[in-house]
Amino acid sequence: MRIEKFNKPVDVTLDLYDMQQQWNEFRRQVIDDLAEDDFVGKMKQSLREIKQYYEGLDFSIGDSLFDEDSINGSMNLMDTLSSHLGQIMQEIQVMMSGEKSDIYGDHMQDALDDLKTYMTSLQDALIDVAELEDEIYQAYLDGWDDIQDGLQD
Repeated sequence: MRIEKFNKPVDVTLDLYDMQQQWNEFRRQVIDDLAEDDFVGKMKQSLREIKQYYEGLDFSIGDSLFDEDSINGSMNLMDTLSSHLGQIMQEIQVMMSGEKSDIYGDHMQDALDDLKTYMTSLQDALIDVAELEDEIYQAYLDGWDDIQDGLQD
């Protein structure tokens, strides 16, 4: 019971970020509906999504990067996961010293399983951010290619 209560806020945050990704996909397809050659718009989309990992949820419907009408949350996935991993490591250190953990008792394997689960979640989030950064870079390169093609014509 203590373990579930300990993990619940992080699990809720992960669920909310799954919903955020679904919203982002919907927004890309329906709300933004960018033209193939709208490189600045594509970069703004990816940048907005990167910001969500570090600054919190953003279910905005406007086209501004800093939309005042957005429905924003204060949950920050990267900080939440990093903090939780740090707390799990502290509990593991307590158990390794021969004492009982306040959260895991003497169930080291449960702590190790949680550590692996949330480390994988953090790694997945970092991969998502890297992919978004690649999208920004690709949109930038596509924009320059388009400019060069225009100059050659």
